[in-house]
Amino acid sequence: MRPERLLLAWSANSRVPGVGVEQALDREEICYRFTKALLEQDSSLNAVYHFGADMNGIVHAIQEADRTDEIVVIGHELTDSSRQLLARGAITAILNQDASSFAERALATFSDLLRGDLPAHRVYQLGPIEIFLRENLPPPEDHI
Repeated sequence: MRPERLLLAWSANSRVPGVGVEQALDREEICYRFTKALLEQDSSLNAVYHFGADMNGIVHAIQEADRTDEIVVIGHELTDSSRQLLARGAITAILNQDASSFAERALATFSDLLRGDLPAHRVYQLGPIEIFLRENLPPPEDHI
């Protein structure tokens, strides 16, 4: 499974942090069915973390269960859709990275490797991660 496409969930009653893991592939229907099933199985579900960008299926299942105010929902990528969900309080936070900067730094690292210029002690950082909440959501023109 590719980690950037996983959907994870946590429950207050679970001894291990993850009560569910699903390869969601950023597909709304898979996210919806998985989240809905978890909500039906465990009334103490209190967090969902999606490594992908499409949060609509997750939000739909949580709203359908009338649990929006009880469940922390965290996703990736500040898109038009995730911005709207965050602004109206349907999700809690968005982790965002500048994809072009990430790609440039990754290519530079691979270039160093191919040239044999990759010291073992060097730390490679692929760029900052921004954390967006309703309270610090910038205007759309600033990020999209």
